[in-house]
Amino acid sequence: MTLITDFGQLIDQYRIEKKIGEKTFTDCYLAFDVEGNSPISLEILRQSYVGDLSIVSQFMNRSLALTQIRHPNLAHVIKLGNSADNLPYIVNEYIEGYPLTERLKQLDRQQAPAHSIYALKIVQQITSALILAERHGILHYELTPDHILLKNVTLKSDDSVVVIDMAAPLIGESVTADSRSNQAAFLSPEQLDGKKLDGRSHIFSLGAILYTLLAGELTPSEPVSFRSKTLRQAAGGKTPLELNRDNLAAETYVLVDTCLQRNPARRYRDLIQFSEALSAALAAEEKHVYLIQEPKPARRPWPLILPILILIGMCIGFGFMAASNLPTVALGTPAEAMSTGETSSQNPAIDTPTTTATTIPTEVSTVSEIAIVAQPESTTTATPSPIHTAPPTPTATDTAVATATITPTPWPSYRITSSSASIRTGPGVVYPTIGFVYSGDVIRILAKSDHIPPWFIIETDTGIIGWVSAAVGEAETIYNLEDIELAATIPAAPTSTPTPTNTPLPTDTPNNSGSGGGSGGSTPEPPRPTPTPPL
Repeated sequence: MTLITDFGQLIDQYRIEKKIGEKTFTDCYLAFDVEGNSPISLEILRQSYVGDLSIVSQFMNRSLALTQIRHPNLAHVIKLGNSADNLPYIVNEYIEGYPLTERLKQLDRQQAPAHSIYALKIVQQITSALILAERHGILHYELTPDHILLKNVTLKSDDSVVVIDMAAPLIGESVTADSRSNQAAFLSPEQLDGKKLDGRSHIFSLGAILYTLLAGELTPSEPVSFRSKTLRQAAGGKTPLELNRDNLAAETYVLVDTCLQRNPARRYRDLIQFSEALSAALAAEEKHVYLIQEPKPARRPWPLILPILILIGMCIGFGFMAASNLPTVALGTPAEAMSTGETSSQNPAIDTPTTTATTIPTEVSTVSEIAIVAQPESTTTATPSPIHTAPPTPTATDTAVATATITPTPWPSYRITSSSASIRTGPGVVYPTIGFVYSGDVIRILAKSDHIPPWFIIETDTGIIGWVSAAVGEAETIYNLEDIELAATIPAAPTSTPTPTNTPLPTDTPNNSGSGGGSGGSTPEPPRPTPTPPL
């Protein structure tokens, strides 16, 4: 045929430029529409099939129906006609891309399966196109990775998957399975057996494509029979996909296993029901990926951590012992204070000069409860002021003991990144607002809720304790969300949604009573002007 070598000739208004592929029934060429001034894809039925009226009729009728369908995930058929050699042809929009088979080969070389969300979204786009085609009575008889095109360049708003070759006729007995053995595993068992087909054949092929993407293999699993599935469930065994990949959501395993059933009656009823199960699996995978990708601190070897924990425990124990057995402390030991008569001017509680410090007997519980009695230097003894002390606790020694400094483990801290956020009485926007935090504020996390994303019980530097959404800030210190304890109780939600209000934050202002006028009290600082917080 001259079309293979005589590039540049015209078929109607289309100038052939180069051959870009060979398909089951057609040869595919890149051509240029001289009237429309745009590139197109031209498929010409091979000469060997022109004498088969069944194939020619199916090819032309299916192509005519496809001209009435427009879908972002379907290759649009623009026109159909006959060449000068009386060969049927169809004109498709030209899509620059590569078949899904190449992507599977890439995953196989890298020994890495596709990301679960990526794989599910590819199948979701294919399903959307097939649902529309089925409504027009068209089934895809070669639904394999060779006939799924991935675009080379796409915009964020553009669909990246295109189903091609919808016009291919049903393969008859004259076409043996050997000629398509590399893709036969993606076709349903009833199609390979020459039985009547319906939309459930699509479901098997979609399950096979999804399996290869998630398992990172070039060929799908064998069809699942009722006997093999029953024996596997009785023995508590795993599905074929679980044996190859064990980090997926349970809904995904059920989805693939149901699609690959040998008996069509055991698959999903139609593509609508399959699409609903696919959406549920996608939602489960998104939640599953969110949970397993939480930032976790680097794991440190226990031989290095254990001595540190022992040292911290010893320091804490020593601190408790020192606090419970602390002796009387003045300016030195009790004996030195009595003999030298040093002044107690270093004690901020005594401002009277030329006085002598005398310690109360050493039955005092803590340093804060030590009382100092001021006596004048004259022989006249002043009547001491009443002293309120705690019940005396005998101490074992009069020697001063230094108090150990203990650095407690800090609470996880959280920095506010939104301009402002509400502090509420419960984990949700339905709870009343009790205060606000602002951009740059660092707050302590006490506990969390079981929401996704969670709400935190926090404590601000001003002592406000309430709930703040995790979506309004970011971690100030490294922490593992799973290690933060769940809140013991959650307050009951109010029956009506409160209206957020801007509550002024009280601040202490020095008393300026010396300037004259007014009552001498403090004037609260006006609140910072902020928009109504979003949460």
